Amino acid sequence: MSPTYTRAIVALVVLAVVGVWFLPGSSGDADATGAERYSLDAVAVKVAATFLAAMSCYVLLGGSKWKLRLARAVSSVVALLLALLLLELPVVLGWVDYRVLLGPKVVGGEGPQNRQLDRELIFHRPPLDHFTARQPGDWTISLGIATPRRYEVEYRYDANGFRNSPDLRQADVVLLGDSFVEGYNCHQKDTCAAELARILDVKVANLGQADYGPPQELVALKKFGFGYRPRVVVWFFFEGNDLCDLEGYGAAQHNWEEVLQETDCFTQRSFLRNALSLLAVNVDMLRREDSPLAKRRSARLLSKDGLVQERMYFELSPGEITAHELSLLKKTQDLLRQAKEACDRRGVKMLVVNVPIKFRVYGRLCEVKADSDLAGWQLNDLPDRLRKACQAEGLGFLDLTPALEEAASEGAIVYLLDDGHWSARGHAVVAREIADWIRRAK
Repeated sequence: MSPTYTRAIVALVVLAVVGVWFLPGSSGDADATGAERYSLDAVAVKVAATFLAAMSCYVLLGGSKWKLRLARAVSSVVALLLALLLLELPVVLGWVDYRVLLGPKVVGGEGPQNRQLDRELIFHRPPLDHFTARQPGDWTISLGIATPRRYEVEYRYDANGFRNSPDLRQADVVLLGDSFVEGYNCHQKDTCAAELARILDVKVANLGQADYGPPQELVALKKFGFGYRPRVVVWFFFEGNDLCDLEGYGAAQHNWEEVLQETDCFTQRSFLRNALSLLAVNVDMLRREDSPLAKRRSARLLSKDGLVQERMYFELSPGEITAHELSLLKKTQDLLRQAKEACDRRGVKMLVVNVPIKFRVYGRLCEVKADSDLAGWQLNDLPDRLRKACQAEGLGFLDLTPALEEAASEGAIVYLLDDGHWSARGHAVVAREIADWIRRAK
């Protein structure tokens, strides 16, 4: 084989490998260049293709010594496989869980370093956990956003795995909810729980936990909340996924043994899977341009004088309420009724708070282009339906949408730009609204 011909083949191999890294992920969705592009399966294929291409180039460039190089390449592959086997052996023996060694400490992560399984709650933060996480916005990877922005936040938890001071024993107000209440990507001193405590000059217990839904929040109230002897219980309902979380809780309860097995299986603990997961996240951070999906799910904010400002991203769409979701809302109403009955027996006031998705607050405050996904989004009436459900049960109700929208219209960034959660300013607005309701309810 002539040197020129060999070099041409090598060049084609290199171009093919480069092309593989720019193909969509394994789902086959040509538009999914965000999370799909660097999904775990996709990265595994790309890494394997790169390695095999490198070995092929090494052999092809060997000239008359190609047989010797082929033997070396085969030896390298065998050595690599043996190394992987040695790394996986401690996993098989139950000595090592690479999720703990390679997985980052984050809020909402599924590894044992981030949460512990619990039969009633499904999961909770490790007791007395304390760590500092430096992570991107929640939608940076899922949408494929090109940004160097990282949120460095310190998290401290109590003996029950909630974001409170370990010495908190009594609280006048107890907050129930998911990652909004816990304070995702928000400093502890800036959470709505901390701000509410300052405004009212009382103790506030934060029982928020990322990925919790109504069933877990009811368990948290009965198991921990009433132990603080509160005067007021505030239950946050996130319209974006609380109904789905309710359904997920039921499935996990019904298939608890399977949940235990899947969580602790070899695949989840293995070196290869966790190393590829780590690589997938870090490769995605090298993105220099927003993916097509991120571009379609973003818009420029408009200032009070109509000037175009920063770009804001949206992942959760309002969506038309389905019959199935209405049935889940009915189940949520039943859970709220149980909570109110438990509060009434103890003389505790209860408030249900609607947490709007980001688009409900900012949809009218952005310059939305005609080719954007946002142009076709229509707001549903879920907050009104929740209001009526609460009124039917005699529950206090507060929709945060007007207050957050008013602050946003004045130029405040109440939701993080590349994330669906509140900013510190958003937490402050929420705390003020709840404080006003508590004062009026006295």
